[in-house]
Amino acid sequence: GGDVFTIRLTEVTDTPDGGIQMDISTINDKGDGRYIVTFVPPAAGKFILTITFEGTFDGIAGPIRGSPFACTFQPPSDEMTIRCVPSIAREDDFNSSDLIRKLYTDTTKRAGDFKRVLKELKADIPSNDVDGLEALKKIKDLMRKLDNDRAANQLLQEQTSNLFHYMKKIGAHVDKETVDVENLAKLFHDVQVQCPDTEARITEPTRVFSEKTEATIVEYEKKIKKWGDTIKTLDFWDSKLEPDKALEKIEMQLVEWDNEKKRCAEKSDLSRIFGFPHLMTDTHKMMTALRTDIEGSKTVWAIIKRTKAFFVATHEIPWLSIDCNALAMEISATLKELKKIPKEIQWCDAYKWILKECQAFDKTHPLLRCLSSLYMRSRHWKRIQALTGEFTPPDVNPDQKLGFLLSKRLHEYAGEIGEICYEAEKEQELETKLVELEEIWAQVEWEMVPYNPTAPEDDQVPLLKISEDNFELLETNQIDVQTMTSSPYQSEFEGRVTEMHEGLASVNEVVVIFGEIQRSWSYLEPLFIQSEEVKNQLPALTADFEDIDVEVRKNLREAWITKNVKKACTKPGLFKFLEGIVEKLELCKHRLKEFLDGRRRQFPRFYFMSEADLLDILSNGSNPAKIMPHASKIYLACKTMSLVTNPGGRPTASAFVSGVGQEVVDFVEPVLLEGEAEIYLEALLKAMKFTLFKHIERSLVLYTQEPRVEWINHQDASGKPMDAAQIILLAAGVHYVAEVEASFAAMAGGDKESLMRYNKKQEIQLEDLIKLTQSKISNAERQRVMCLITMDAHGRDIVANMVRAGVDVASHFMWQSQLKHYFSPTQGSFLNRDQNFRGANNSRAQILICDAGIPYDYEYLGNGPRLVITPLTDRIYVTATQALNLKMGCAPA
Repeated sequence: GGDVFTIRLTEVTDTPDGGIQMDISTINDKGDGRYIVTFVPPAAGKFILTITFEGTFDGIAGPIRGSPFACTFQPPSDEMTIRCVPSIAREDDFNSSDLIRKLYTDTTKRAGDFKRVLKELKADIPSNDVDGLEALKKIKDLMRKLDNDRAANQLLQEQTSNLFHYMKKIGAHVDKETVDVENLAKLFHDVQVQCPDTEARITEPTRVFSEKTEATIVEYEKKIKKWGDTIKTLDFWDSKLEPDKALEKIEMQLVEWDNEKKRCAEKSDLSRIFGFPHLMTDTHKMMTALRTDIEGSKTVWAIIKRTKAFFVATHEIPWLSIDCNALAMEISATLKELKKIPKEIQWCDAYKWILKECQAFDKTHPLLRCLSSLYMRSRHWKRIQALTGEFTPPDVNPDQKLGFLLSKRLHEYAGEIGEICYEAEKEQELETKLVELEEIWAQVEWEMVPYNPTAPEDDQVPLLKISEDNFELLETNQIDVQTMTSSPYQSEFEGRVTEMHEGLASVNEVVVIFGEIQRSWSYLEPLFIQSEEVKNQLPALTADFEDIDVEVRKNLREAWITKNVKKACTKPGLFKFLEGIVEKLELCKHRLKEFLDGRRRQFPRFYFMSEADLLDILSNGSNPAKIMPHASKIYLACKTMSLVTNPGGRPTASAFVSGVGQEVVDFVEPVLLEGEAEIYLEALLKAMKFTLFKHIERSLVLYTQEPRVEWINHQDASGKPMDAAQIILLAAGVHYVAEVEASFAAMAGGDKESLMRYNKKQEIQLEDLIKLTQSKISNAERQRVMCLITMDAHGRDIVANMVRAGVDVASHFMWQSQLKHYFSPTQGSFLNRDQNFRGANNSRAQILICDAGIPYDYEYLGNGPRLVITPLTDRIYVTATQALNLKMGCAPA
């Protein structure tokens, strides 16, 4: 005991999943070499029971002797109780009378079989050919079967003997049955002993009959070959037969083949018995080939029968009911079937005929698909009739049957008809696209925005355009029409294509030129029609423009009344006329440009303005209030001017308003805005500079009279700072330079600590300014303080660096390379540039750095923030001022 086994029950089935499988684990080890296995079959049917030894105790693993075992399980019934071995679920079941009776019955039957076999092995062989051959065949079959079943019989014999001995051991009354099993073993032994004797006895008869059988088989092979040749001459291979007649004859041949197959099987058995089965190999191949050929011909004729019926039905299909897809599917399926026919019978006339007819129809149905399309016209049918002969085309009689075309053998003209249909299709595509374009452009209308919406409706001038979508569509459609004009299929629609091509080209040209005219006219109309000042200054040009204005208004109104874009743009002579208007407008603009250049020369700041802004200024020159929105484009940081109206005259400018930060600066002398625009704008510029010049003169004095924190935001009686923010920074810069150079002078007199003390003073000034920012002051005041802190911090750092470097003279490069502000007699370059802004002793505000000296220009800068000053900033100052001093310009590279 103690061995390990794996037991599996597997259903015998043809299903893909392999059927039921069940592992059996109920194994009862009896400890004496016996193992009792019990299980309930999962279902009735045939099963394979596999018992595998797992190789315990160094044994050889593998299936036990006889495994796998074939088992058949039946559902319980009276009949099955008699036929089957009773169920054995317990050890007591081995003593069952039903089991003993069943085993005894099987033993008795087998004993009878062995006695019969032993008798047949000892039987004599008759001398005549027929009986002798049959007897010899029977004996040899029997001996072969005994040889094949020897191991199974031996196993069954041992199993039966062991079973009865076990039953006897456990007390069953099987003495008689045990004796019978021993007798069965003796009979089996006698059969085994008899086989060699019988083999020796039939040696001579085997030789004799073997020679005769061999000759018979050779002759039979010749007969089969001749029969095969005869079959290939029969008339069912010819296409002239009717399908039913041919199929009838083929069925007769199949019956004859079945009979011959039986005779062939007999000959095959004999060749196998006598040891030369190879002699029947060629005969079997010929029989198989004959069967394949006959069945192939049957398939061919079945296809012929079905296809002929299909052709007949096709001829009767009404033209309007043609389903080309169904026809294509049917004929394609037939051709696939014909391709599967064995090549060995593709030589026959029936196959060749049906293949030819199907291929012809396969070429025809695509033509039918084309001919049944909507793009076929009478002109195309006439070209087809010229090839096939006259017939009534479908567009004349659409109710006729399909046979009227099939009878014309269309496949013979497949190339020509295909070309005609292709042309018809392309013509249809072209015509469809052309109709689509005609419909689109019959609906495209102008979009309009009135130029003067406040005017009465009759006086309004429509500014016309087409939408962006329509303009993109125009470009796309022009390409489409251009493609049509170069198409070889447009001859039938040449006039319409040409008309559409020229029409869209006109739309594109007129839309573009209308846009140019409207832009130029809208630009010039306010000057020459609405501005009395321009009319007075340019009377001749105004008169010319008035003529143009009449034509522009007229054409725009006519186009708007027409509504449809294509109709309006294809008016005869319109484009040439519009080109003339464009030339006249360009001439007006050129003459106007000469006029504007003259104004720019009078007031150069006009050069930095767009033409539209300049025209707006000039056309409103008599109304200064309308010019004020342009102030920021004329003056650097000025948003507008504060104007005071004068009864019956022009206003007076009293102050200028910062466009950078918050600040309003009163003019020292208010400016009366008289004369032309360029004259009073120049006067305003001079007044702004003069005002700032007066501020610096005053601020420099106040700096020395008041505490610094009060001086910064020194206010007038109304509470407004008296000096502009930029003047405060300039004055602080001038005093900073003066104080540093005074420290250098003191050091030259022996006070070596002078510059260091000044640096301490700077730190105190910075602290005061910081405290001032923390007090309650306005945002504008805080902004100028923050800017001064930035400059003071830079000045403190410069002085501290010079202290560390031991600088003690003003001529040292560390001081000379700094951007220094002065209000002193003129130095450096540009000595005569600012004659109107000089103080006592010919002093002026100026900037000195190294050997460059540049006057302060008093351009108003507003009250905005500024960036910190870094060493890089200092180097840029040197570079820029040197470039200006050398008159090289200051534009960055």
